[in-house]
Amino acid sequence: MLPDASGLWPVAVELFHSGRWNDITCDVDVSDELRITRGRSDYQSSASPARLSFTLDNSDGRYSPRNPVSPLYGLIGRNTPVRVRVGEPEVVARLLGDSTSSSHSNVATPNRPEFNLPGVMDVRFDVEPESWTPDAPQIVVARTVWNTGNFIWEVVVFPSGNVHFRWSPDGDNDNRHNSYIVGDYFGITGRTALRVVVDTLNTTGSHVYDWYRADTLDGPWSYLTTITIEGVSNYPLYAGDAPITIGTAGVGSAGWSGWDVYRGHFYGFQLRDGADGPIVAEADFAGMEPGMTAPDEFTDVAGNVWTYEGSPYSEDLAGAIRFTGHVSAWPPRWSDPDNARTPIEAYGARRLVDRSGTPLRSAMFRASTNPGQAHRTIAYWPMEDGPNATEFASGIGGPAMRVGRIPGYHVRDIDYAAYSDFVASEALPEFHITAAVGTVPLAPQTGELRVYALVHVPEEGVAIDTTVISVATTGSVAEWRVQVTPTGTAQIQVYDPDGDLVFASVDGAFALNGTRALFGLWLLQNGSDIDWQLFQFVETTTVGGVYSGTLLGHDFGSATSVAITPYGDLQGTAVGHVTVMNRDTENLWNGIIDGFHGHAGEDTVDRLQRLGAEEQHPVLIAGTPEGSEPLDVQQVGSLDTLLDEAAESDLGSLHDRRDAAALGYRTRVSLYNQTPVVLDYETDPIVAPFEPIDDDAALENDVTVTRRNGSSFRSVRRDGPLAATPPPEGVGRYDASYTLSLADDAQVSWQAQWRQHLGTVDELRYPTIAVDLHHKPELAATLARVDVGDRLQVTSLPSRWVDAVADVIVQGYTETHDGIRWRLEFNGTPASAWQVGVLDDEVYGRADTAGSELVAAVDATATTLPVLTTDGPRWVEDTEHLPFDVTVGGEHVTVTGVRSLLSDDFGRGDVGRWDDPERGLWDQTMTWGE
Repeated sequence: MLPDASGLWPVAVELFHSGRWNDITCDVDVSDELRITRGRSDYQSSASPARLSFTLDNSDGRYSPRNPVSPLYGLIGRNTPVRVRVGEPEVVARLLGDSTSSSHSNVATPNRPEFNLPGVMDVRFDVEPESWTPDAPQIVVARTVWNTGNFIWEVVVFPSGNVHFRWSPDGDNDNRHNSYIVGDYFGITGRTALRVVVDTLNTTGSHVYDWYRADTLDGPWSYLTTITIEGVSNYPLYAGDAPITIGTAGVGSAGWSGWDVYRGHFYGFQLRDGADGPIVAEADFAGMEPGMTAPDEFTDVAGNVWTYEGSPYSEDLAGAIRFTGHVSAWPPRWSDPDNARTPIEAYGARRLVDRSGTPLRSAMFRASTNPGQAHRTIAYWPMEDGPNATEFASGIGGPAMRVGRIPGYHVRDIDYAAYSDFVASEALPEFHITAAVGTVPLAPQTGELRVYALVHVPEEGVAIDTTVISVATTGSVAEWRVQVTPTGTAQIQVYDPDGDLVFASVDGAFALNGTRALFGLWLLQNGSDIDWQLFQFVETTTVGGVYSGTLLGHDFGSATSVAITPYGDLQGTAVGHVTVMNRDTENLWNGIIDGFHGHAGEDTVDRLQRLGAEEQHPVLIAGTPEGSEPLDVQQVGSLDTLLDEAAESDLGSLHDRRDAAALGYRTRVSLYNQTPVVLDYETDPIVAPFEPIDDDAALENDVTVTRRNGSSFRSVRRDGPLAATPPPEGVGRYDASYTLSLADDAQVSWQAQWRQHLGTVDELRYPTIAVDLHHKPELAATLARVDVGDRLQVTSLPSRWVDAVADVIVQGYTETHDGIRWRLEFNGTPASAWQVGVLDDEVYGRADTAGSELVAAVDATATTLPVLTTDGPRWVEDTEHLPFDVTVGGEHVTVTGVRSLLSDDFGRGDVGRWDDPERGLWDQTMTWGE
């Protein structure tokens, strides 16, 4: 990423049409600079949409969408995709790897006979996991379906840092063989390409594994070691039919199992037939479009079709793609007929999110109408209709549910929108005598049927056994009545087409009275018999209950209608979200049940990704999903409100990505303890404006956090220069309050304390750090990678005016290009607030003293500092903890040694002596260097 021979930066502006990106750089008026803004200003609560502005030469009218003679007529218009590149992107797959959430991800290709390699096999992979010593084993690449007799081989990184190749001769994972290399011994860190050549048929009666290492899959390969396992039987690898999966083992013919999931970047994979043999399978992400997410696919050089599973994506690590968004308008402008210019304003995906301001429906409605439910839901009535409704509209476009026993006559004892206590639903109707009947659209017989609804039976119950849901079917049994008893238990009655009772169950052990439940009937055709089940999930717990049996010698066919309270008086029972499913009915988890609970306790990352997927606005995650804040019940609100609410509750950063027309989320945890990108003020081209500010713009020393509909906590800074006490002891009270979506009251205390911590950082602010890259082009490759949330330092500042180091978390930036000049202007907030302690960590696991001070003044040349520990433990003296950095009088120094000088426990209490705690004296000295 350097200027070309003419001194011009390789800036390219591209429009997406005709199925590809098309370069229009030659029509960009470079005299009017190209300008990009991303992220948020230093203390803005949420990011504005990313913005791109430039001017096009439109003298021939090609950029006028309504010009019928333009070669672009019909190809460009409102929200045409546009992007800006400087150089070539470095594309890599990002796997999130959280098996406990919706953010799992991997890549897979189905089995092919060519994958069975009986002789020597050459496995290569180029990866950068988030940690080479993960908390749990992580499968890098595998051809394995666990516990199915189809275990073939896999490569796994273990918490020890060791990299294992494991395989089976017979498909049984209990009979697997193993070879591994010790990560620490070979210094495996960061991005590493590894290769293992496997020979299980060695003529010496042994298994031989040759391990190699390289910078990339292109080599050259450096030999590491040979692992020879003697005295074992020579067998080929099991010739199974498992898919090849990246990021986890497979399940069946699919590419996702949730076993030992991988988390990190994945650059590429190759499987070769024999050492350096032909490629049998290859996953090469370098040629993929950044931002690609499931269900996209690609075909490798061997003809294998790879698909994304879950929520992985590809990204540009080089930062070559500076902006991706949409052109909102093409205004024609001209000073004369031969001098036409079109000023272009383009915005990131956030603008489209912000413009969709209509409040989203309830969590239960959204779960039920999620595109992932469409293949199995044949009828759905939310019943969230308003108080003046006379029928219940379908939620998926089917016929409405009609009210009343006699057509055209409605008994007015249904109380519409009367019950609003379900956390996942808007107000639902309460039923008494009047029936509501919904016709189920004609659907084929599938041998399975599930019908359910949200049901709240009053605490006092019903007077007699009363039908809640009645389902009509086409088989030898024609009606299924699901009843509630006065004690709150449940039972079913089954009738044939003539109306004769075929079967009546005894009471199931439910407790429906006074509970908010998801309640219904599940039918499975089992040959000539019907397996039936009544089921109940209670809103206040994650526990479900079932009551089941088998009806012999019958079939149920297809559902034709569903009725609410066709017989009896439900006495104010609330019913809503009536759903009929006829495919994949075995599982309601990870969708319907989560929606029923309002997604309470859902992690921030999961909520952002789920909401984005539901509304077709992908949210791509930077940083580990683990540790993101659990959230409260999802409320009714617009998409931008719900997304911002989640991000604010986690203290992460939600912004437009630059390499894809998608939102990006930088998790709070990913901001901790970052290695900074360092600039030197004396040697690097840092230019005006570079104006540190020492003010109270971000000061918050009295912070109250309230959990929505829950408890609150107040955190007040009571000591130090930014204490909430009146001057001169402090600065006075700067209060702030936050109402957050938090899953539990226990979260409010740390939220308040952390926000007070962020609001009382006693440092200068650096609203702008500007760098002119054309003065030092070799910085471009480094600074282009700096993105929102990264840590940036400027060292060698003039210490007579400011701290020696400006250390910030980048919150946003503006960049300008005119072909020759490339300027980056970063804005940030103090990074010190995000340096946190980590238990048992060699660097971040050391606790500070509670107070120390210099005994006497020192000058700039001093290398020994006499220090008195005034509170808490003394400074460490063990060399294993050295060196470390401290700030003394605003100057950053590195401590290279600590030794005791004088010490006393002040136990005698003789006033006036040298051991007097009111006077004190130094007890240690520190030697230090710049």
